[in-house]
Amino acid sequence: MKTFYLKEKFWSWTDDFYVTDDRGQACYQVKGSFFKWAKEFTLLDLANRPVARVKNHLLSFLPRFTIELANGQRFLLEKKLSWWRARYEVAGLGLKVKGDLLAMNFTLTKYGQEIAKVKQEWFKMTHSYRVKVHDDQYSSLVLALVIAIEYVKDSQISRKA
Repeated sequence: MKTFYLKEKFWSWTDDFYVTDDRGQACYQVKGSFFKWAKEFTLLDLANRPVARVKNHLLSFLPRFTIELANGQRFLLEKKLSWWRARYEVAGLGLKVKGDLLAMNFTLTKYGQEIAKVKQEWFKMTHSYRVKVHDDQYSSLVLALVIAIEYVKDSQISRKA
């Protein structure tokens, strides 16, 4: 099992930040697009190679993202219509997101088996998350999902302000 920490910068034009491990060492870098209509994020390894890309779809009723991994696999993350809780589905993978997405405390399961747990750390100056991934083969996918869901949550908060 691996534990990652995502901590956004307090203020940034481009949404760039590092993903660290449980010892505080940088594992990945997240680079967000600046002047693009459809927001994009790239998850880079320490050698500056892309391991995942997250692309927002502008022309959809509810938030949708294409996630492309370095191995060429592509997935669609869609927010589903729900009255009480935020719900997301990862098309084609058998992944389900369960828990309190508004508070960013949720688990990712694949065919009923938990593969990751995400928990927002409160009482910090910026949004900070602890992500526990049970199987390393899902690390880049899980981090890309967290980046996309956090972007949706952040966008909804800024629209209400």
